[in-house]
Amino acid sequence: MPQSHASPAPMSQPLPGKEQSPDVLLPPLRSHYSTTAAQQILSQAAQNHSDVPFTWEHIVAMGVELGLSPDTLATAEQQWQKEQQCPHYQQTQRHQWRRQFRQYLCVNALLVTINLLVCGTLTWAIWPIIGWGAGLVIPRVNSSICRCPSRLTT
Repeated sequence: MPQSHASPAPMSQPLPGKEQSPDVLLPPLRSHYSTTAAQQILSQAAQNHSDVPFTWEHIVAMGVELGLSPDTLATAEQQWQKEQQCPHYQQTQRHQWRRQFRQYLCVNALLVTINLLVCGTLTWAIWPIIGWGAGLVIPRVNSSICRCPSRLTT
């Protein structure tokens, strides 16, 4: 059984400073939207319009229409950049450290095996283990002190 889709009712009032086009149909207006609801609606609309990326000029124009100053937008964009960079930076660093640690284990296991076969005891292989191990541990300790490089600029 085919279902009929009702068209949304046209907007009763045009947006301030905008002419209402007769062929543009908008859902009925609520009297007020919460900040969260407005963000979700705008986010959904931006996702639906994902074929064209937004430039900084687009963002400033939208912000000005919403009554936001360019300085407020620039501050918000910087905060967003910090939030975006930190998790990615940490994830990348963890991945690189794990890869380096696996290499450390494999190479040093080979060196210990060669050392034991040739000398019968662990002699010279201890030095690469200590040196390379320090090279792995020291940066890891430093990164635990300051996990995100963008915090240094604050």
